[in-house]
Amino acid sequence: MLRLIQGFFFQNYQSLELGFGLEGSEMMIREGLCRFMFYGVIIPSSPQTPNILKGEMNDRFGESLLTDIVILPDKVSFTKQYHQDKRTLSYNFTLQEGNDRIWVGRFSSSFANGDAKCIITEVPISFFEPT
Repeated sequence: MLRLIQGFFFQNYQSLELGFGLEGSEMMIREGLCRFMFYGVIIPSSPQTPNILKGEMNDRFGESLLTDIVILPDKVSFTKQYHQDKRTLSYNFTLQEGNDRIWVGRFSSSFANGDAKCIITEVPISFFEPT
């Protein structure tokens, strides 16, 4: 069985902007929350090792490889490495309380961290073939 993964990761940001007040121009700090969608596929590494998983993912920042994938009834985790610049992030999820389909958790790395949510859907291999 193959799995599709789709979700969002969230990151707080701060930016410095030039604003205009009653006394002229002034520097302002703007804060907000960015939401980025990701999507991908998780497959067995080989027919001989169906419990060892690998995957591919895409998001606004590029394509990535998924490794160290663990999918348990109460936990999902994986490492994501971008193809372009080799940056890696770790994702860890648990089931959302009161919902058996939504996984909630965090991502972390040396350059960013934040919250994340995803759903994982099992699909047959025929899903990837034309009708």
